[in-house]
Amino acid sequence: MRIASCPLLDNPLYEIRHLEESDANAWFEYVSDPDAMKLTSADVEDVEQLRKRIRRANSDEPGTLIHYAIGTRQDGRLIGTVGFHTITQADRSAEITYDLSPGFWGRGIATAACTAAVDWAFSHLDWLCIRAAVFERNLASIKVLERCGFAFEGIFRKYRMINGRYSDFRMYSRFR
Repeated sequence: MRIASCPLLDNPLYEIRHLEESDANAWFEYVSDPDAMKLTSADVEDVEQLRKRIRRANSDEPGTLIHYAIGTRQDGRLIGTVGFHTITQADRSAEITYDLSPGFWGRGIATAACTAAVDWAFSHLDWLCIRAAVFERNLASIKVLERCGFAFEGIFRKYRMINGRYSDFRMYSRFR
């Protein structure tokens, strides 16, 4: 669902902006790296799949997903994404998603983008709850969620596929 505004990232080097189809190649470059994606359930087969996701995120189709680019302020180069899926308007809730190119890990960018997106969703979309599902061995993402004020809710056994095998996921939530 294309929304005019974007979450604001309070960082002099990075910004959150709308995804453009021209971002698909940079996005595919890191999500197709098995080492970068070994702790996530992301399953991307080709760059066209990401172009379709970008078109869907930029459409007016209600309730599908909201997805933004994390880019460098200097040249706008895509280094990651942040957004929401499994949006339920009746419950005023969604699940957050984010990813970051490995060259930018460990700089606090994912935490800043996650915080900005959640705060924006609570204030602009009037949601009550944002959830997160994270592979139980993805310790970096667990730290991001905890820094962003998400509370651990429990473990969903064999919730999603990771590398061809059903895996346990830690479930988190944050309420407005």
